[in-house]
Amino acid sequence: MMDAGSKGSMTGRCQQALPAAVLLAGLVLTAFVLNTVYRDIQRNRMDEFARRSDELSSRISDALETQQYLLMGVRSLYEGAGYVGRDGFQGYLESIDMVKSFPEIYAVGWVPRVPHHIVHEFVRSVRDDRSLNDEGFPDFKLKPDNYVAEHHVLTYLYPLERNSWMLGFDLSAFAERLLTLENARDSGQFAISPPLAMTLEPPTAMGFLLMLPSYGEIEPENLAQRRQYYRGMLMGIFRYEKLLEPFRLDEFTAVEIRDISDVNEPKKTLSVTPFYSVGEVSAGARTLYRNIRVANREWQLAISLGPLAHAQLKSSALLWVIAFCALAITLAGALGTGRLAASRDRALRQSEALRKDLVQAGQSLRRADDDLRQFASVTSHDLQVPVNNIDLSVTLLENALTSRMSPPVRENLDQLRDSSTRLHKLTEDLLDFSRVDRDTLTLDVVDLDQLFTLVQARLAPLINEAEAVIDTGKLPQIKGDREQLRQLVTNLLSNAVKYRSPARKLTVRVDARLVDGYWQISIADNGIGIEERFHDKVFKPFQRLHQHEDIVGTGLGLRICQEIVECHEGQIRIAASGDEGTTFVVSLPASDEIEQKAA
Repeated sequence: MMDAGSKGSMTGRCQQALPAAVLLAGLVLTAFVLNTVYRDIQRNRMDEFARRSDELSSRISDALETQQYLLMGVRSLYEGAGYVGRDGFQGYLESIDMVKSFPEIYAVGWVPRVPHHIVHEFVRSVRDDRSLNDEGFPDFKLKPDNYVAEHHVLTYLYPLERNSWMLGFDLSAFAERLLTLENARDSGQFAISPPLAMTLEPPTAMGFLLMLPSYGEIEPENLAQRRQYYRGMLMGIFRYEKLLEPFRLDEFTAVEIRDISDVNEPKKTLSVTPFYSVGEVSAGARTLYRNIRVANREWQLAISLGPLAHAQLKSSALLWVIAFCALAITLAGALGTGRLAASRDRALRQSEALRKDLVQAGQSLRRADDDLRQFASVTSHDLQVPVNNIDLSVTLLENALTSRMSPPVRENLDQLRDSSTRLHKLTEDLLDFSRVDRDTLTLDVVDLDQLFTLVQARLAPLINEAEAVIDTGKLPQIKGDREQLRQLVTNLLSNAVKYRSPARKLTVRVDARLVDGYWQISIADNGIGIEERFHDKVFKPFQRLHQHEDIVGTGLGLRICQEIVECHEGQIRIAASGDEGTTFVVSLPASDEIEQKAA
């Protein structure tokens, strides 16, 4: 067995370990919550980063689409007229104020289709064109002057002043430009060139050509018709830094744009380098990729954010607040647990002391109860002899004085006999009280129907004298001490008869019902009743509510009933009482074995 010292030592260690365990659990939980919140913040940052990246790619795509509207407007000019001169071309673009309305475009040009056999006549006609100035264009020539079967010569250009050096540029002489032109011609749609180095005029800059074919007033329906009726190409010239200048690219650490149109072609492994870049990709930067479709080509945007810029997308102040609050709660919990453990230890010690006191009090109470029962038993036996002697003496005196008994003597003898009767009843009740003991119970199956019938037979003289009606319903079988239960029923029924009302005929109704494993047996009468303030008092020994002259009794009957019921692990109570009578309810345990047999 463990001694008190060992228990105290273990309690002390537990008292120290519990706050440490709470502190550790709190820190683990705090770490888990912080990790969850951190991941949520990171997810929100990435969502915001993705939203801004989508917005940037959408704005660039929209800007390129806007430039297409300009070329479509110029093509409508060519489709509405059989011939558009240089002055008409320039006049239309000036009328829409192209330089201010479309600042992203570097220049717009008209590139007619020129077969080689008329190229010299074509050059002379351009040189002699005085629609814009009196001198014409005496220096106009093809650049480069190579032989090709069909030339595509940049003939009209706006704005002309700053770009006149580009007049005569032959797109057919360069494969990339010619391929873009043929794609536009054959599809009838917009086509853009791959990234090109604009090297004809320093400084060199990266840009691209946006082309839209013109077929005059004809609307071709197939490839053959598109090649047959093709008249020339409207071309927009763009430089990337000018096109991308309006966008707030500085909110990102770095932005790179690649042309990836040819990467997905079979058997091609191209090393794609960015044709436009701003900023520098720092260590630990996060990068998102967005693809946009530009006419017949596809661009990829690589958008990067460094660690600092990424952290600024969403504040981490919430993490610090949670960490501080969680740490404070954890420390408070550990401190409170320590105090609680100490209080629990004190409570356990006090509980143990109270338990010992309760055991001692129980033992003292049992000794006192045993002494009381012993006293009641001895007293009842010792009183029987003198009481019997008194009865005998009264009888002898009555016989001796029969012929000369005066009224005062008769009255005294009657009072003496009445006192003897009460003493005799008291000794019987004391004897019954002393015999009620849980340890001496003889348990058996008792049929309450038969028991009530037997008791009614024994009380028949009393019941008949009162002209009482006893009505019993269907009563169960229970497990108990037959003799003690007989005493219980006898006391309850005799009480009902004794305390009947003179104003009405006595009726007693006995019923039983099963509630939560207990048989509740109710004995209801229509007697004089018991005031509610006396409900507890009537179960105390020697407590009477009426004088002996009114109703004979010792004040032990209901106390004996309570002792019997409690010995059977049940309860007795007054369920209702008033001027209309009293209802006693006796709850006795139902036996599972008996119920199964009955079923």
